[in-house]
Amino acid sequence: MTRIKEALIDELSKSVIEGNAEKAVKISQEAIAINIDAYELMQAGLMKGMKEVGNLFKNKEYYLPEVLMSAEAMHESMKILKPLVKKNAGISGVITIGTVVGDIHDIGKNIVATMLESVGFNVIDLGTDVGLQGFLESVKRDKPDIVALSSLMTATMENMKTIISGLREAGCKAKIIIGGAPLNQEIASEYGADGYAPDALVAQRLAAELMQKKSRA
Repeated sequence: MTRIKEALIDELSKSVIEGNAEKAVKISQEAIAINIDAYELMQAGLMKGMKEVGNLFKNKEYYLPEVLMSAEAMHESMKILKPLVKKNAGISGVITIGTVVGDIHDIGKNIVATMLESVGFNVIDLGTDVGLQGFLESVKRDKPDIVALSSLMTATMENMKTIISGLREAGCKAKIIIGGAPLNQEIASEYGADGYAPDALVAQRLAAELMQKKSRA
């Protein structure tokens, strides 16, 4: 069983890297049929595959069309797996997420939002090209515990800094985290963010840690 399980998880990861949605669906169905845990399939299969896609994109071995095909493969698999994931009773909270103004890319943001939802967070997705006003309105309306900003473009990174400053000046008490290809922990600290996540798995872990700290405060 272990070898079969490992083989299916590995094939699921490869199907994402290959951008093969049909294969991803087939493997997901086969894995669920023999009771492989849906969350493990997401983490060790889909997320591992998307992390490799991110590396290929970063190294310019993959371009946007390949990334979009991989994201579609993951999305189709998630339709099967997500309803079967047991929510973590120890994790709860509201997270507002959006891609900052000037950037219309949503692949990374969507993956992060899905992974956060899968463990029990209530995610308010503002979409793309979101400015300070959009985040401020969500903070007032939705009262999030965490605000997550995404940017895939170097040209829009500075907009993150403006939004973070604006949120702080408006008295926003939510923790602010950022993520995206051109970012790193040093930039996050410079911009005044509470954390940086290079990928969806780290974002999930970071959000959980911030909520645990809040509950102990």
